[in-house]
Amino acid sequence: MKKLITLLCLGFFTVAQAQNTPIDIKDPSLAHEPQCKNIEKTIQKEGRSPFWQCVDSWAYNHFTYPDDAFNNQREAIVWIPFLINEKGTFLVNKDSINITVPPEKMKDLDEGKYNSIKEVCYNIFANFPKVIPAKNAQGQAIPVKGSYPISFIIPLDENQQPIEGEKGIAEALTKALKPVAEKAACRVGNEHLSEEEKINDTNRYFSTIIRTRYHYPPSAFELRISGKVTIKIEVDTQGKITAKAISGPNELFKAAEKIFINLPNFTPAYDQYGYPIKMTYIIVVNYLLTS
Repeated sequence: MKKLITLLCLGFFTVAQAQNTPIDIKDPSLAHEPQCKNIEKTIQKEGRSPFWQCVDSWAYNHFTYPDDAFNNQREAIVWIPFLINEKGTFLVNKDSINITVPPEKMKDLDEGKYNSIKEVCYNIFANFPKVIPAKNAQGQAIPVKGSYPISFIIPLDENQQPIEGEKGIAEALTKALKPVAEKAACRVGNEHLSEEEKINDTNRYFSTIIRTRYHYPPSAFELRISGKVTIKIEVDTQGKITAKAISGPNELFKAAEKIFINLPNFTPAYDQYGYPIKMTYIIVVNYLLTS
């Protein structure tokens, strides 16, 4: 009998522990999403659930572009991971906030020049009003986790010059909830991989393509033209891959672009709203001459 009681206790502990493990808020098995209370839905995107309309509205209404970031034209896409516990409280770990910046701004990021943007994003969710918690199929409150993107984009005028002042801030607000890739594009058949695994696999794939298709143009070789060609690769909303050289010796552009011609279609990327979205990669092809 003592063994039976012990086993029953262990079984109960295992079930209780499983219920306390947060599940992804977008997991199809989630029976009931959290429900917001007393938040006006000013943003109502078609196909978006009431909970996400509520989150969109809160983020939009509380978005601010820090003066130091705006005045220094610092742009970023920020992903804010959050957890909603069984009591309906939003919990955010500031250190887990992920900030993506252009490659040339990585030094500024490392030096803490984007901390004001991180602070704004943290406060948006740390101050989110308490919600009715998510529930499982048995009607029990359960913790859920998720991640939300906010874009900080400097608006440009018709001459591609930054729009300054209050008008610029107002324009930046309209871009704060722009679609960004939540699920990365990937090779067909790899949809089950994690987002990090998809990106790593895609990088390996393009590296292999470069090695197998690499060709040094004879005319450039004879003229001793060498250098690095930067290629912008795009996977469109249908999964079609196109490549365009954007910098480097012009004489090497066609050869570099040809490497990526007629590649098999990918499964396209999807944004946070569940729609296909274009995804861009920047790849460098080296053309080096040996002495």
